[in-house]
Amino acid sequence: MKRSVSMSHKSLWACLNLAILGFSAALWVFPIGESIAQEPEAIATCARPEKVRGELVQGGLLLMQGEPGIKVVVTASHRAKETPIPVAQDGSFLLPFHRDEAREVSLSVKKAGCSPVGLSFTIEPQAYQIQRIDGLPPKKVDLPPEIRAKRAAELRRIGAARRAFSTDGGWRELLSWPIENARVSSVYGSQRILNGKPRSPHSGVDLAAPTGTKIKSPADGVVRLAATDFYLEGGIVIIDHGYYLNSTMIHLSEILVEEGQQIKQGDVIGAVGATGRATGPHLHWSLAIGRLRVDPMLVLGPYPLAKETNALSP
Repeated sequence: MKRSVSMSHKSLWACLNLAILGFSAALWVFPIGESIAQEPEAIATCARPEKVRGELVQGGLLLMQGEPGIKVVVTASHRAKETPIPVAQDGSFLLPFHRDEAREVSLSVKKAGCSPVGLSFTIEPQAYQIQRIDGLPPKKVDLPPEIRAKRAAELRRIGAARRAFSTDGGWRELLSWPIENARVSSVYGSQRILNGKPRSPHSGVDLAAPTGTKIKSPADGVVRLAATDFYLEGGIVIIDHGYYLNSTMIHLSEILVEEGQQIKQGDVIGAVGATGRATGPHLHWSLAIGRLRVDPMLVLGPYPLAKETNALSP
């Protein structure tokens, strides 16, 4: 009986050794996992976002609609690096074009589980006016040293207001003109020459109207800045319409809203004036995505019942 048991142990060890050698050989021939690898499932391609409205022009602004969950990055030759675009939960987003936007702008659209999609846009150029404004007080053109510290603080407040981000508001809405029965006295993008000195291009549209004319909000939003005494802007209101779309209204004679206040499209926010650097009563309205200004007349269309002129700003 003892001999029989001893032979069984040897047989068992022999079998185990053969099994181990066989398994090792299998590992040598087939790396772990390869022998049971399956064909990967085909990766779907994300649907291309479609334009809802807007113009493919320098200074234009597109409202795009894509799939929920997408991530969007924009590239163009003048941009220092790829720029991510904030996208709403339903896949919609705003795509702005700079005053001097490159001829070609590309988007990369990505989504988990999808292969990336690329889009390319051809941007039409704008022909900009040259606008000369003379007779301004010299200290409003070249800031004196005693004003520079005040101005730096004002610019920080303006920058913070334009960087504010909210997910609600009126960014999807069809915007409305902030005042009625005005005259368009200066348009977006014009090269400004102040007292004979070239300055930055005009960043918005000027609407000439009598002092006290009511100013209405172009869309729903929240007031991010409301101040009466900025050096160049005078009375200023900045409204956050959501997803970085903001309106800046300057030269106001009266401000009727407060910072943090929620407002609706058409609410009166103040009155036309000639405060700050202005030669007459008018509203300067700039529309921007963050700090990138776009052309209100491309977003809304021509001003109703008004003629554009080459006259000096009022």
